[in-house]
Amino acid sequence: MQAHISSRTQLPGIPSASGIEVVGEQVFIIGDDSAWLSVLNRQWELTRKIRLYEPSSEPAGRVPKPLKPDLEAMAALPCKGGTQLLVIGSGSAQNRNTGFRIETGPPFGVHPCDLSGLYANFSRHPQIVGGRKLNLEGLAVSQDTIFFLQRGNVSGMNALVSMSLTAFSDYLDHAAPLPEITVRGYQLPAIQGLPAGFSGLAAIDSRRLLFTATVEDTADEITDGASLGSFVGIIDLGNPDCQPEIAPILCNTPFNGKVESIAVLQTVSENRLQAVAVTDSDGGASELLVLEISW
Repeated sequence: MQAHISSRTQLPGIPSASGIEVVGEQVFIIGDDSAWLSVLNRQWELTRKIRLYEPSSEPAGRVPKPLKPDLEAMAALPCKGGTQLLVIGSGSAQNRNTGFRIETGPPFGVHPCDLSGLYANFSRHPQIVGGRKLNLEGLAVSQDTIFFLQRGNVSGMNALVSMSLTAFSDYLDHAAPLPEITVRGYQLPAIQGLPAGFSGLAAIDSRRLLFTATVEDTADEITDGASLGSFVGIIDLGNPDCQPEIAPILCNTPFNGKVESIAVLQTVSENRLQAVAVTDSDGGASELLVLEISW
């Protein structure tokens, strides 16, 4: 498997990019300390900003770490009349148990949703948290299944949590109890003895999931650390017990930035695709990467 960066674009005004999703000709980006959802076109030009919430403090456009809902992942959900975006917090603190459903067309309505019950259920599951904090970093939908990624860069337990999309949607609408979940754990590479942790997720098709993983020099789920590198990988849903194919992200040499999320731009062939990803430099400028991936 190989993953090469074919282009890099700075994203001024989009701090701490943490999630990306492509819906038609629109590219949506969130930041973990931003109260805005940014909308770009396919030329990576900013066309709209949508306010998700009103923070009590927002100096220099960034919500302080103790106050932010830590929005870390996003996926497109089918709904009556079209598509909604679901944006979720990481769950790593009490104020990070929230999410938003956003319309992908005018008037781009924003609907908050409480994920605390679902996250409490995740936090009680030893195969997900392993005695550490919940720290969700990826979200994807494939047919009638929704997938959540638990980042295990501290616990060493990188988990894929799946459930029925219908059951999950009914739960969000207060029309059903907590959905039944399935959990699978995966081994990821290390750099300089530090393990990688899941950071982003996208569906390639009904059989395969594309993920990113990063290596960060930190001792807990909340404190930022130096980024040592990032990977992409593919999970074969038809062989759930097999370990995924994984490759380092290259920009001639291994790319040492922190890749936070990924979305498929186009499938070129059975074993080749083009994807778009975003990076979070923890205080610096965010970046958009176009990746050429083959396996």
